[in-house]
Amino acid sequence: MRQLKPRVAVSITELIVVLAVIGLLTAIIVPIVVASRRRASGAACQAHVRQWSLALSLYTLDWDSSYPAASQGAFSHSETTDETTWIKLVVPYVPRGLVPSCPSIRTPGRLQRYRGSTAAIGYAYNARLNYVVGSADRHRLSGRHEAVIQFPALTVTLLDARVGMIATRSPDVGITANELHGLYAVDFTPELLAQPEGGRRHEGSAMYSFADGHVKQLLPTAFSTSSASISRLPTFFP
Repeated sequence: MRQLKPRVAVSITELIVVLAVIGLLTAIIVPIVVASRRRASGAACQAHVRQWSLALSLYTLDWDSSYPAASQGAFSHSETTDETTWIKLVVPYVPRGLVPSCPSIRTPGRLQRYRGSTAAIGYAYNARLNYVVGSADRHRLSGRHEAVIQFPALTVTLLDARVGMIATRSPDVGITANELHGLYAVDFTPELLAQPEGGRRHEGSAMYSFADGHVKQLLPTAFSTSSASISRLPTFFP
């Protein structure tokens, strides 16, 4: 008759030690994994902004060194009546026909595509690269010529922003409903404002492309707030 081996019991102390070790390893590994994912997301976003920046440069080469209009529609306050935004104008110049978006955005349902036409990408355009043509209540935007930009290495062209924001005159931080430059902004205002601010998307900072083509991650406080200091600080002023 085969003799059974005695069972080895695990004491409560040993079980507690094992659980403590598992908890300790989890506490060490999880923050590292989360930080790694954030860095990877930031690196991917930076690459996507660089793609859009390159496409924007190619657009200006084709259009007599002029930047695109944020929207080709007529504006009344901050609402446009046309679906043709800078995104639709520039996307043909993006390599392989891609529409790169920020990997960190969480898009509200109604904002996934603007009226089923323009893709939602989580990036906005520097509204100061446009000027207004027409009357105060019914006007259109036209793109500025590259020659007006005094400091290309300091002048923002594109940036991280909430989905639905087409253009902005400053980092996407603390912007109110009255300051929005969005497609059908009046309709989408609750969803747009409910999103986390684009200016703090990547660990309190955001990605910005500049007129000379480089891309940089910056805090929202890094920018010039007046045209008087545009030769020293990053700026939205051309």
